[in-house]
Amino acid sequence: MISQAELEAVVHDIKKVARAADQSGGQDSDDHDDEQSENGFLPRTYDIERLHADDARDKVFVAILKALAARHNRPSSPKELATCIMKHEFTLLGGATPYATVSSRISQHFKRIFEHSPPRPPILGRVAHEKHTRKYFYYVSSAHEQEEFQRKVRAGMIPTQPVASSGARRAKKPRCMVPAIAVETDQPAGRTRRAASADTTNAGIRTAGGAGGARGGQLGGAHERPRRTSYDGGSAGSGSDSDGNPYARKRFRSVRSAVAHA
Repeated sequence: MISQAELEAVVHDIKKVARAADQSGGQDSDDHDDEQSENGFLPRTYDIERLHADDARDKVFVAILKALAARHNRPSSPKELATCIMKHEFTLLGGATPYATVSSRISQHFKRIFEHSPPRPPILGRVAHEKHTRKYFYYVSSAHEQEEFQRKVRAGMIPTQPVASSGARRAKKPRCMVPAIAVETDQPAGRTRRAASADTTNAGIRTAGGAGGARGGQLGGAHERPRRTSYDGGSAGSGSDSDGNPYARKRFRSVRSAVAHA
């Protein structure tokens, strides 16, 4: 928030630009494009005394007001305002599209007025394009328009509920207050849930293997571990493959030795 002295200095600078434009006469006619001439916009009366401190501290928005004062407060598009600002060097417009910066600051101005409770009157007014209804031209509003806005607020024609800004964080949803599951106390300290789960799984496997071995012993003998298969397809534990059967294939220590022998 700027001080009252700084606010008065900003208003004085805008009035100074307006006086310079009045003295220059029609030298700034090159700022008007063909589209504006077709709509026949004329200079409008305005009241800059009610400039709010929140708007005065925005340098780009102050430059927009100066551009409107230099153009004799003719309704202007963001592109025209950006051209005038860069021509008179009111401020520096960054970015590849300066008119987009101007349009963004105007939108922020209209958002700020509704963030107050009750909403304060806007310093800018707008008029729609004759052919393109979604295209607006902006100007500094008059004292009558600002008083009319306040009358509508008091009459309830304009909502007084403040609008949440886009930068505000959204309220988080309340968490479900479900009690946590109790942890078993027989687990030793330092062991994770994954390790306990692995122990449970291994214990189940050993139990299943023991039960299968017991059944195998009852059926026809003790449960034996299956022998490892060698590279020739036979059993690695059988030592008399080639002794009793002359047609039995020889066993090799590796795949490479088997291929070399073949």
